[in-house]
Amino acid sequence: MSGTEGIPAVHGGEDVKYRGTMGRLILILLAVLALFVVVSMVISALHFLFWIALIALILVGVFRLGGVMRRSSR
Repeated sequence: MSGTEGIPAVHGGEDVKYRGTMGRLILILLAVLALFVVVSMVISALHFLFWIALIALILVGVFRLGGVMRRSSR
């Protein structure tokens, strides 16, 4: 009595090929999902930097305009 009577044996038939195909498909789907997440994070970071640069540009413009108006009022 070896203790493996109730466990079915794995045969080298179609089930193994199917398992390999499904495993590859799952890995490809996970890679696509990971790529989508990375691309989304990059786009989000660029969007954030765009708004920071736009605010900085507006502030520089306001301060320069304020400096020009102060000089011209003297």
